[in-house]
Amino acid sequence: MPRIESLSNRPWIIAHRGARAEAPENTAAAFNRALDYSIDGVELDVQMSADGAAVLYHDRTLKKIAGTRRRVADLTWTQLQQLDAGAWFAPRFAGERMLGFDRMLELLVGRTRLFIEIKVFEADRRSGRALRLTEKVLETLAADRWAAYRDSFLILSFDADILRYAGDAAPGLQLVLDVSRTGAKRLMRTPEDLLERLTAFCVHTGGVTRRLVEWTHGLGKLMFTYTCNDPAMFETLSAVGTAGILTDDPARIAGRQPLA
Repeated sequence: MPRIESLSNRPWIIAHRGARAEAPENTAAAFNRALDYSIDGVELDVQMSADGAAVLYHDRTLKKIAGTRRRVADLTWTQLQQLDAGAWFAPRFAGERMLGFDRMLELLVGRTRLFIEIKVFEADRRSGRALRLTEKVLETLAADRWAAYRDSFLILSFDADILRYAGDAAPGLQLVLDVSRTGAKRLMRTPEDLLERLTAFCVHTGGVTRRLVEWTHGLGKLMFTYTCNDPAMFETLSAVGTAGILTDDPARIAGRQPLA
């Protein structure tokens, strides 16, 4: 079973795609802003470009940043670097570029925990791209330069087969199953072969109940939840034993002003 890191007596505050309430998500600007607050980790999303580069991006298409229905998988890394990943959010972020996975590690490793979600869309599953992306991510994290920080890496996915593969290929990594609100109703039927690989679940806030948290704890697992931007909800989720809470707005949830 993957090691479960000890927690403090309050939930971890995890910046969801960085401080995306203040800066364009999954960019250096959003991550740097998040680190101005008292957070315990950042969550980020990884996809694969047409030429095999691991790239940080969440959505199914590039419409948000480029006004096109084309996908990350349709463009090369060079083409993706020509896109403006910040102007859609606010004019002052114009010129912000998409981050490669390698560059993200250089920016964040040693500064906080990394909750790395491997994005899997149906087309990626059918084509085998999801598996190739997972291999790429695991290979990158296995580099000697990151050896001292591996306990700070968590791999997340909604795709159970990706986590099975990751658990077999890199048994030392902590694995987290993402769970939708409706999926939470079936969580107690998670197959045993998957359970034994997992460190934690990350369940939609609408699916979190005290009974489900207690079941998770009974298995020796942790319960994380997404996405909470309300301090009152944070207290409720904390009271039922949630170990970590993803938020778009660490400024509000962390309860303090930025350092600068």
